[in-house]
Amino acid sequence: MVKLNTLIKTLDEFKWYGLDTDLEINSICCDSKTVVPGCLFICLRGSRTDGHNYVNEAIEKGAVAVLTEKKLDINENKVVIQVANSRKSLGPLAAAFYDFPSSRLNITGITGTNGKTTTSFMIHSIFRQIQIPAGILGTVGCRIGEKKLMLKLTTPEALEIQKILHEMVQEGITHVVMEVSSHGLDLHRVKGINFKTAVFTNITMGEHLDYHKTFENYLQAKLKLFQMVEAADGIGIFNRDDPNHAKLFGENGKKRIFYGIDNKADIMASRIKTSISGTRFLMHTPSGNKTCTIKIPGYYNVYNALAASSLGIAHGIDLDAIIEGLENLEGVPGRFQRIDQNQNFAVIVDYAHTSDALSKLLNAARGCNPKKLITIFGCGGDRDPSKRPEMGRIATELSDHVFVTTDNCRSELPPKIINDIIQGMHKNNYKTIPDREEAICTALKMAEEGDMVVIAGKGHETYQIFNDRVTHFDDREVCRRILNNLGYKEKTSEP
Repeated sequence: MVKLNTLIKTLDEFKWYGLDTDLEINSICCDSKTVVPGCLFICLRGSRTDGHNYVNEAIEKGAVAVLTEKKLDINENKVVIQVANSRKSLGPLAAAFYDFPSSRLNITGITGTNGKTTTSFMIHSIFRQIQIPAGILGTVGCRIGEKKLMLKLTTPEALEIQKILHEMVQEGITHVVMEVSSHGLDLHRVKGINFKTAVFTNITMGEHLDYHKTFENYLQAKLKLFQMVEAADGIGIFNRDDPNHAKLFGENGKKRIFYGIDNKADIMASRIKTSISGTRFLMHTPSGNKTCTIKIPGYYNVYNALAASSLGIAHGIDLDAIIEGLENLEGVPGRFQRIDQNQNFAVIVDYAHTSDALSKLLNAARGCNPKKLITIFGCGGDRDPSKRPEMGRIATELSDHVFVTTDNCRSELPPKIINDIIQGMHKNNYKTIPDREEAICTALKMAEEGDMVVIAGKGHETYQIFNDRVTHFDDREVCRRILNNLGYKEKTSEP
């Protein structure tokens, strides 16, 4: 339990209504369904619901205090704390409730359009190489030592993050690698976290405009992470080959490390060779040059390896240990993940769901020199529709055959999404099959010796979202089942 007057010390400005300033708070809740007696209920405004509409329900269930953005007419025995922005207040309140766990952790935040997950797994592997107890928090879930938890969001709500960080402290974790999305930054989910280091992977024009509306807003959201790190006298790590990197660091002389391939940087790579089994390159660092062979194909993954290596060097880790950590990483769930059941063609499952990610994925696949490249993909509903024809164009130009199917349609009708995609397809090498499993099955039956089948868009996800239902769906499971039916026996293990 924590005293309410201790929690509110974290707030910049607020108004207090009620008598008791010495209340004991035994939990913080943002969902009226989870309210328990003695809790502080936080009213959050969402895109579909507003927590202010559930205050009476929360009080009936035993909430003793409410944090709100407007004055409420409720029982005078209850405490109401009025603030300008509930989301902005939640992070610091949650941090105080869980005794400021980030102050006892070395936390690295990774932001960028693509590469966050792979970079975080690479950093985690480097830490493991030198026996640093490390945790991961991001798109494919949370890892606390050997324990794995699924998460609904890349960057969860502030309350959930602080709870996880508290658990990490309890489990003896000392270092945390966290993916930080632009949504998470804009919605203040990481406020109250002390980041020691921030890593910038890349930023792509035209992504996430369904939420941010303009590229400048998107860029400004990313900038917040580096402002947090700069204020804490931390380290910023930047991809020098991305034209927008210079907009993300200030001029206050804080420590910066740059990595890249094309432009001169602190950490660089040359002699890059990629194949279906992985990527080999020469890494150039202030500590010397070293050859590195990672088990993940793709030119773009060299950038992720350089970002992870920059973090290792910033932490004073020996270059040999950094290389070993990178080389010992077997793979990342749903990131150029091979489904191998001894078939005579390659099957790849990948999370690529943006124009830039799909282009990099298919170019990496082409770099493996398949006889034919067969691609299956769709686009998510309730997301920026302008990228759909561009993804269609990329798929048909880089593939020999394309099957356009469904992804997470959400509230949109599948035919509408598919029609948007095919507007960008000017070659006659595609077919539309709305049923995703049928599309995968058709592609796998088409594949011949030496071909490569790429299933893009969902990667590690184990569900498919439609307007009226959420169904279990895992591209990897579907591929294995179909391959098994085709006579190929299961062989793979999860990374």
